Amino acid sequence: MAQRIFTIAIVCFFLTTSSLTAAPLNPEFVPKDAKWILHVDYKAFTESAIAERIRTRRPQVVEMVRNWCLESCGVTPDKDISSVTLFSDSYKTHSGAAVFSGRYDEAKVQALLEKKRDVSKTEFDGHTYFTWKMPHGHGSFNPQQEMEHLGVESSTNPAASDHQASEQPSTERSSNKAQSSPNLPDTAGDREVTAVLLDGKQAVMAGSLEQAKDVVQLLAGNEPTLKADSPLIAEMPTDAIVYGAAIELSEIGHHERPFPVLEQHESIRWSLGQRDDEMFETLTLVANERRVAREMETALEGLIALGKLWAGDLEKLAELYDDTEITRTRRTVEVDWQGDVEDVMAALDELQPRFQAWREYKKQMR
Repeated sequence: MAQRIFTIAIVCFFLTTSSLTAAPLNPEFVPKDAKWILHVDYKAFTESAIAERIRTRRPQVVEMVRNWCLESCGVTPDKDISSVTLFSDSYKTHSGAAVFSGRYDEAKVQALLEKKRDVSKTEFDGHTYFTWKMPHGHGSFNPQQEMEHLGVESSTNPAASDHQASEQPSTERSSNKAQSSPNLPDTAGDREVTAVLLDGKQAVMAGSLEQAKDVVQLLAGNEPTLKADSPLIAEMPTDAIVYGAAIELSEIGHHERPFPVLEQHESIRWSLGQRDDEMFETLTLVANERRVAREMETALEGLIALGKLWAGDLEKLAELYDDTEITRTRRTVEVDWQGDVEDVMAALDELQPRFQAWREYKKQMR
């Protein structure tokens, strides 16, 4: 799908050569009662064939991301990041936690944390916990702004124009900014974040101080962890580079954000990886009843058809849709896709002029 290609493009911008060992999902990083997980094996990403092609064709973007990570987080991706595991035992907003594995300069990262506005420190059980309010929308990575800052032409980055499309017109942004008083910052969307550094090899970030403490106890082996036969990971592909899963999806409806499609399912699994010189992506949805599974199968087939129409005269992109297979068995719908790395890169190259055309059109409309 076009959305798949765009996702691959964004992820690949973070790929640089790494000297760390591979880091598949470790169940001991996840609590026994987790409802959802998302794991990124960063080392496996960096060794993939498409990563190598991105490094060759987009060296400026790779360098841009490396510099941004170093300045914002105090880490260098190609040296410091091994994996990231996110999880939560709830579908409540901002209830998740993340475990970062690798190696980093603890003193440097701690210095960056201490510089955060209104940060508070809590000493507990031999660790220092840093808690602060993260402004709504703060900390996000803006490819367009970063590339302009580095003097890189934005046409080398298909994500830039797509990101711009979601921004407000410049006059409206200026007006909104003028209405905000510097002495009365808008904190309505702020949320609390707590981080703790663990011996330069792991770091934890969570939505509250208490949750961060719980994760540290988990990593120390003092709390029950996910079992190998858990439905979250029992069918996880061994060669998955990115893997996500969620169970008990009906509980989503108990919280403030409605997701009616997911709420009609029991579970979902998604993986992205590489086998030899081919990339693969799988999606498995287990519905509450057969009717939902039949309708989901039809909906996914429609999305494939729409994607091929959206591709238009982009032949390489359209061909990727032909590599998608959708199957249904009782209440389970599976989507399987695989494509040659060179074909994926060719499709990304085809998209460049279209993204650039959209960018130029936006300029004319301002």
